[in-house]
Amino acid sequence: MPITCRREYMIRSYKRGIATTASWGCTLSLPLPVHIHLRLLCSMFVRLPPIVRIQYAPTLTSPCIRLLASSPSYVSVVSYTQRGPGHVLSVPVSGVLRPRYHAASYSRVFSRCAYLMSLCPHLGRIAESFSNYVRRRMANPPLYLISRTSKKPWNEKTSEEKYNTMGSWFLGPRGENADILKEKMSSLVDQVKNGRLQYWPDDPVRLRVSRPLYLDSQSHYLMIHVIQDFITKAMSDSQDFKDSVDEVQLGIEYLGTQLAQHSVPFFSPRYAGHMNGEISMPATLGYIVAQQYNQNNAAPEGGPFSSYIEWRVGQQLCAMIGFNSYFNSSSQRPDDIVGWGHITADGSIANLESLWIARNLKYYPLALKQAMAPGAPFDFIASTFMANLCNGEQKNFYLCDAWDLLNLTPTEVANIPTRLSNDYNISSDALGKCLEQYSIQTVGKQKLDADFNITKPAQYMISVANHYSWPKACAVTGIGSENLVTIGVDYNARMDPTILENKLKDLCEAKQAVYCVVLIEGTTEHGSLDPVGEVIAIRERMQKLGMSFMIHADAAWGGYFATKVTLAKKKRPESEYAFSIPLNEWANDQLRNLKRVDTVTVDPHKSGYVPYPAGSLCLRDDRHRFLTTWTSPYINAKVGDDIAMGIYGIEGRCVQRQFAAFLSHEIIGLLDGGYADLLGTAMLTGVKMYGHWATMSLESPVLTVTPFNMLPIEKEKPNPTPDEIKAQQEEIRTKIVNRRNDELEHDLDAMSLVRQLGSDTMINAFACNFKVDGVINTDVVEANFLNTRIYQRLSVLTVNDDLKDRPIIILRTELMQKNYLGTLDMFKSRMGLSGSEDLVALTNVSMETAEEEIKNCLVRIQERPSIHSFLVQGTNVLYLVYLPMFNVENHKRQLIVTGTLSGDAMQEYTAAKEQNNDSVFTIHTKSTVLSDLKTLDQILADKKFVGDIYQGLPQVYGSSPILKDVEFTVTSVHTDQSLDRQNLHAYPNEMPFYLYGSSKEYHIDHVLGSAPNAQLSASGVTLDVTPALDDSKKYTFTFDREIEWAMQPFTEGSTSTSVSEGTITLPQNAGDIFVDYEHLNEEIAADVYIMVPRDSTMSDEQIKADIDNMSWFLAQMLRCKGVLGDAGRPEASTIKEGAYFAIVSRFTGKQPTDTKALRSAQHQAWVAKFEGGA
Repeated sequence: MPITCRREYMIRSYKRGIATTASWGCTLSLPLPVHIHLRLLCSMFVRLPPIVRIQYAPTLTSPCIRLLASSPSYVSVVSYTQRGPGHVLSVPVSGVLRPRYHAASYSRVFSRCAYLMSLCPHLGRIAESFSNYVRRRMANPPLYLISRTSKKPWNEKTSEEKYNTMGSWFLGPRGENADILKEKMSSLVDQVKNGRLQYWPDDPVRLRVSRPLYLDSQSHYLMIHVIQDFITKAMSDSQDFKDSVDEVQLGIEYLGTQLAQHSVPFFSPRYAGHMNGEISMPATLGYIVAQQYNQNNAAPEGGPFSSYIEWRVGQQLCAMIGFNSYFNSSSQRPDDIVGWGHITADGSIANLESLWIARNLKYYPLALKQAMAPGAPFDFIASTFMANLCNGEQKNFYLCDAWDLLNLTPTEVANIPTRLSNDYNISSDALGKCLEQYSIQTVGKQKLDADFNITKPAQYMISVANHYSWPKACAVTGIGSENLVTIGVDYNARMDPTILENKLKDLCEAKQAVYCVVLIEGTTEHGSLDPVGEVIAIRERMQKLGMSFMIHADAAWGGYFATKVTLAKKKRPESEYAFSIPLNEWANDQLRNLKRVDTVTVDPHKSGYVPYPAGSLCLRDDRHRFLTTWTSPYINAKVGDDIAMGIYGIEGRCVQRQFAAFLSHEIIGLLDGGYADLLGTAMLTGVKMYGHWATMSLESPVLTVTPFNMLPIEKEKPNPTPDEIKAQQEEIRTKIVNRRNDELEHDLDAMSLVRQLGSDTMINAFACNFKVDGVINTDVVEANFLNTRIYQRLSVLTVNDDLKDRPIIILRTELMQKNYLGTLDMFKSRMGLSGSEDLVALTNVSMETAEEEIKNCLVRIQERPSIHSFLVQGTNVLYLVYLPMFNVENHKRQLIVTGTLSGDAMQEYTAAKEQNNDSVFTIHTKSTVLSDLKTLDQILADKKFVGDIYQGLPQVYGSSPILKDVEFTVTSVHTDQSLDRQNLHAYPNEMPFYLYGSSKEYHIDHVLGSAPNAQLSASGVTLDVTPALDDSKKYTFTFDREIEWAMQPFTEGSTSTSVSEGTITLPQNAGDIFVDYEHLNEEIAADVYIMVPRDSTMSDEQIKADIDNMSWFLAQMLRCKGVLGDAGRPEASTIKEGAYFAIVSRFTGKQPTDTKALRSAQHQAWVAKFEGGA
């Protein structure tokens, strides 16, 4: 006979000290034994929050269960028995709303209740009522925790009202809101102080000091405890205390001054270089206030509130992306997959964690199969456990081969623990402990590959426009950077889905697995969004063929633009579009599809206006987070403890960035339009800047600027004519560039054109080219030089760079031909370029700076009469070795000539050489009249020139030569080789040298067949070869033990036929050896001509004084007292005929050209400035 029982629960709420009771529920009789009753209730309520964690106790009368519920502030759960109230549990509403307790978390509870319903209809009704209660209670979770004082919702505000609100979010480029920031900082300090005072206010913070009191000679003593304030007035009045405080102030002033002078001004509208920008004041204040509490989210007990804030921010980002989250729980079904997110240091860490998940998930089924082997812990399920393959078929899990298991869908793998728990009662703890010995994190990838005979490593697919963090992450996770396969892009720099699908089909046919396809949603250089919808469709097609993989979206830059997706679907007044433009159709489609990918990287410190460092990783399936923890790297069947954020991911938890994102989301409004309009205004600015740069060519006769993103006419027509392009440029300038935003509001044609311009987000890449006499330059290298020089002029790179000299700050990027292929060919073609070289591109440009740098381009590409310089070798027969340059047309020659000096010059040179055998000697052509300067070809045709001989290299020609006005007559040309790029080739295997002279005195000079290179010359070498050489013939020789391609890590070349072998001995004197890398490879170097303009009225004496002075002060050589400094020989029409002039040598003040040397020089400059007392 069944035992009846009575159970009544009353939930009371306390609001403002008034006890109220609201009841809900049902009363029913349960004709069940007590032990059955208890078991069923425990099963039903095992997932309940604290509000229903109630002790069960049978009663003797009135067989019923009564569930009463109420809402708001505090709730009290009271259990009643015959003897009155029993267990009482009071919890705040926030406890009920803890993150783990949203509706989706009860999916397993509801499924169990269905089972209960089959046993007892009454319990089924309880389950249904409880389900409705939870959904009703969680239907509208608060979007924001901070109260709103604005009377209007954001979407009801006008453009002007929104602009006004946005003005309060930032300090301002001129510090306009500095007083507000000071006020909030002061309030922040007060809040921190009050928080410390509230902690045990009756227990003052004091220091207990123990002083010994000796009682006898045997050193027995008592400890007397003296209580004193921790920081006493005596301490604060002491000079030591005051000195320390003063030092802090000095430190703040030092850092503030140096940061202001040497920091890139991300806060300024003049900065248009990268994805950096101003940070919001809410984010700044959130960061600072969290810093004062120094919490640690490694475990909830180290930061309970901060752990909750991190969870909340993660849920906000999931909702922004479109994943199921806490904020849309009312619309979720019980079996819906729920998203999860957390904060990382940056996008690189988030990307690394996504690889960690993909790798562990891919190998999880293999580890489970090993755990089912005979004698293994789970051998008892091997015959019955089934796998749902990605092609829709079912197959015995243990009988699946490696290919089947490597291609289970991410959801299927995540379901395995739940299935094992439901079907075999295997707990998550037991599953984790047993799988540990088989896990990839324990045994390593190599062992599992060997055990399953996997000889072809799984691969990652990603766009060629990927971030550098991806190959690094592949190296760290053991996947290997060579298994990161890059996929080509279309003309908009978006991943080409056709190339991707073909590659996947090849891998599928070869039975080579794929971990993941990575989509770049907001490329660094172009702002492009990869095709999310198409790649998801490709995965569905590949799954039918038996291949499955994860899809990750690297939306570090583009993620926050997903806030605009919702708004983009709504009808908005046309006048609003000039305030905050919507996403273009492509961008809207891709960002709306983000909710269908598996994992997403989003960086709050990029388009979220949050301080560095702050990245995040969001997961569509919250169960995948268990793959990013070391304590339990197994997918858990239980509902996880979401509040324990610190156990997931690679790093510990810096809570400042979480609070920065939280407060910025709260104040600006992540999910109700604030961020959407803020980014929309930035997008409008980006489009107008695009229009400015795209039309800049109309304003200059020598400069052309080509945007990477095509003009609408270029998208519509394959090959538009120059006139058609110019017409659209005129339209853009007239309708958009030259108009204010408010003028655009009612011009529907203009706004239609706006939505067709620029990139998918707001990043716009450009490249400059130039014209010579109206003809466009076609050389990629020269265009690269122009763009690099513009970048150097408009960026902050060295300690001496002055921000005030930079009208704008820009970014340089390099588009590699091997990656961009046809896309880059098209871009070059639109610029008027041809060639296979990589291309340097910019994100901004200043026309004035660009036109100035075009003059330097002309120095490089135009041959003009100039000074020519030679190394002097030999004392028996005189040889001159030309000092060449690879990149300047005037000096692109490797030339070796022999000849004679006039008069007694040879004897005087020989004597000087003997007295200074540690110095090299050089000779340089000269002219007293600029019009008498000659080209190198003219000198060879004349077979003579007049020059000065110097010890070493001169700084100013004509200053202190050892021999002046010496005539050199050319008797023969030993070597004359052009150094134009078409004559250069790959680096040879063995290092070649020209050999010249005679058996009395041999000389050598390195063959410059490749660039960059080094000029290596030696005079008076000793040669010992067999057979002996014929002095009447020309020879080259190679060092068989000096491999040139290994010194310069490029491809190997061919070698010549050997006619003699032996040894060569270099001379002992340092002056007989010449080594140059710097001048040979300089991107630009020209003699600087110091002269007076044609209209100068200065006296000859003053002219000479000023020119001589300026020659030695090169830092001011552009303009000084009416004197001009011009690189390269000037046009005759611009100078005063017959006036005194000076020429500063091209060998003066050169900078290192190789990257390592340049960085080293920059580092040394910083050290010298700040540590050397400069």
